[in-house]
Amino acid sequence: TLSQDLDGTFATDAELAALNVNDADSDPTNEYNTGVALNGTALEVTDAGGTLSQDLDGTFATDAELAALSVNDADSDPANEIQDISLVNSNLSISGGSTIDLSGIDTDTQLNETEVDDFVANNGYLTSVPSTTRSITITPGMIASSAFYSGAALGSVGGWLHPCITYPDGVTSYVIISVPTPSDWDGTSMSIKVLYASDGTTGDFQFSAASRGVLVGQSLSQGPGGGSFVLPVPTGVDILSEATGTNFGIQVTNQDVINLYLRRLGASTNDTSTDVLNVVGFVIDYNTL
Repeated sequence: TLSQDLDGTFATDAELAALNVNDADSDPTNEYNTGVALNGTALEVTDAGGTLSQDLDGTFATDAELAALSVNDADSDPANEIQDISLVNSNLSISGGSTIDLSGIDTDTQLNETEVDDFVANNGYLTSVPSTTRSITITPGMIASSAFYSGAALGSVGGWLHPCITYPDGVTSYVIISVPTPSDWDGTSMSIKVLYASDGTTGDFQFSAASRGVLVGQSLSQGPGGGSFVLPVPTGVDILSEATGTNFGIQVTNQDVINLYLRRLGASTNDTSTDVLNVVGFVIDYNTL
């Protein structure tokens, strides 16, 4: 048989019955507060032992003190806080107060042209509109057979038979074409580039790109105007070359159609070539608005 004494661990019934649960004064009634009241500015708490009081006057304002409080400023005038401000010439004034002279502030800065240019350039402003060049390309296949004159003809050049306009030597031969005037043309000079080759290298070609602009309602019988320019001798037979002429006689700046007379001046003394000129295309360059 095993035995364990628990007397040191648990209380017996006799020990619990003998336990005194009262506080030191053994009075069960004196722990109760019987009243709480505000007497004037004093907070009072009453229990069996009497009444305790705490004056709150130094902590809170009474109704009488609040009623007696003055919210007016020292001069007790409700109107003298309203003021007007005015600017006369360079004098800034406040009514009933002082005036400040603003003439010392620079309101009319004067810049010279260089300073203005520097300011504009340094702040990203667009100082000029870049010119845009566009082109009109004309190839031999675009030209009607009825537009070839005085020996000019539609032909081919090179081993792969590139279409071309052939201009013979010794005569002024030409083709005539019409192109609508570009709506975005700025009216300044146009240039024409001639892409060409030759069956020989005997000399230079003299070429003319004359033109006439015509408005709707005008006669188409007006003659062209324009100068000529040199197509330098190619470096070899059937070698593609190019040359550009400018100011080729556009007569007005607001025409609707431009008639072009593209001529080899084969009878001119400036045309020193005895070879056939083969033109494979024209490129007209113009500036936009």
